[in-house]
Amino acid sequence: MGALWQTSWLRSRDDPLLFAADVLNATPEPWQAEALQAVGRHDRVSIRSGHGVGKTTLEAWLILWFLLTRQNCKIPVAANSQDQLRDTIWPEIGKWHRQLPDALKAMIDVQAERIVVVHDPEGAFAVRRTASKDNPEALQRKIPRDIDEEARDFVRSLAGTPAFEQSRHERKRIEMLFAHLKRILKLGRLRLRGPRGAQDEFLLAATAQNLRKLAKLRPDPPPALQPA
Repeated sequence: MGALWQTSWLRSRDDPLLFAADVLNATPEPWQAEALQAVGRHDRVSIRSGHGVGKTTLEAWLILWFLLTRQNCKIPVAANSQDQLRDTIWPEIGKWHRQLPDALKAMIDVQAERIVVVHDPEGAFAVRRTASKDNPEALQRKIPRDIDEEARDFVRSLAGTPAFEQSRHERKRIEMLFAHLKRILKLGRLRLRGPRGAQDEFLLAATAQNLRKLAKLRPDPPPALQPA
């Protein structure tokens, strides 16, 4: 087991998903796995997300991964308030720091305001950052244009065209299938984990849905003949 995490750690410089799964022994949600892979492949990643879906956990994984696979790295951890940093993000980082193998755990020191690499505390660290009246630029940062925004602009330009209205009409049939999966087949949430788990579970659910349709298409048997 020890050799496994060591090999995964050495190979995870450009693979945060490998780090989360094999070094932290975590089980990412499908969207988290996709986000981790995107961070490993691209310099800039933008993620839209809701509340309570695992953003803080993802952030904790990435901070530990970056500190343990890079040198001379300085990570500003931004939030709207110190309370959010103190009560939410920092405890989550501490939780996953405790999940590290002992050898890696000893390399990181989680402090009240900073998370430092022990052998280089001034050159490799993560630090809290919030905006204030005295320091309003602390959270000012350039938000890059999403890599798929050109495709979205093209779709927006089609609004109001006959093809757009037809697609809206046909979309209802697809949405009804998803509604059937959720309400009738009880696929309210995915239970399988891992990059392929969601795909396999959804394929099984769609197969069950198609079998129900086929059963309804079966012709009724002819009426039984009554003896004379």
